[in-house]
Amino acid sequence: MKRMAALALALWMMLAPWAMAEESAGTLRLDQLSLSHVTPAGTRRVDFWGISLFFALGTPNGMPTLQGTFDNGQGQLVDAVVQLVDSEIQFSMGGISGIYALDLNALSPEGGALIAQTVGGVMALTATHPELLLRSVTQEAEDGSRLFQLTLPAQSVAGATQGLLTMGEGMESADDLDLDALRARLEAGQEDVVISFRYSESAQTFTLSLAQGEEAVELSGLLAMGTEPMIFVENSPEEVKYDLLNLDAATLAQLRDELDMIGIKFAHFADGSGLDNIM
Repeated sequence: MKRMAALALALWMMLAPWAMAEESAGTLRLDQLSLSHVTPAGTRRVDFWGISLFFALGTPNGMPTLQGTFDNGQGQLVDAVVQLVDSEIQFSMGGISGIYALDLNALSPEGGALIAQTVGGVMALTATHPELLLRSVTQEAEDGSRLFQLTLPAQSVAGATQGLLTMGEGMESADDLDLDALRARLEAGQEDVVISFRYSESAQTFTLSLAQGEEAVELSGLLAMGTEPMIFVENSPEEVKYDLLNLDAATLAQLRDELDMIGIKFAHFADGSGLDNIM
C-alpha cells in the first residue's frame, strides 16, 4: 500500500503561486495523528506525530472558501483550496495545473442556484461559529461524545474505488501495487461500508473510521476548533479552468502525469512511515 498512500498524501505537498487575502476564519487543526488497521486477528497501528492538517473556512472577498494545509513535519507546507464562486465549485492545489470547476447548475438546472446558496450560507456561518457545524451534523452519544455515522452500499464504494484504481494504471508511482489483487479484494467485500466520526469535546480527540464487516481503518488524533485571522490563497485569474464534467483526453493525460510526478517525488514518505506494515 505504500505507493498509493504516498500518492494520496503527496497531493497536499506542492505549493502553487496563489495570491493572498486575509480574513477571519473558522479553523480546525488535526495533529498527533495515528492510523490503525483493525481485523479479527488484532490491530496494527502507525503514528504520524510530526504530521498535521489545518483547515480554515472563511469568505475572502465574499466568496465562501475552504482551505486545507498539510504539514509533513519536515518543513513542507501545502495548500489546497475549494471555493464557491456563484454557482460554481472551484478546486485548485499546488502541483496540479489549472483550476477544476463543477457548475452546480449543470448537475441540477432547476436547483443548482439554491444548492449554491445553501452551501454558501452554511460555509459563511461555520466561518464564524465552527462548533455549530459540528453540532448540526452529529448527535450526542452515550458517552457524551459527538457522533456521526453514514452507511454506504458496498457496490457504490467498490465502483468509486475502482475508478481510482483505473486512474493509477500505468503510473510509475503505483508500480508497486497489485491493482488486480486490489480489485479482487473490493469485489469480494459484500458488506456495506460504515463511515463514523466521533469527537470528544472535553478531550478534543477524534476518531474517523471506515468499517466493512469485521475490518476497519481508523484515523485518530487531536482536533481543535476555533476562530482566528487567516491568510487565504486566491486562485489566479490567469489559471486555465477545466470543467470536471467535460474533461477531454489531453486534460486527463496531463492530470495523470502531474499526479504521477507528485507521487514519485514523495513516495519516500510512505517508504519510511510504516504504512506498508499495517495494511
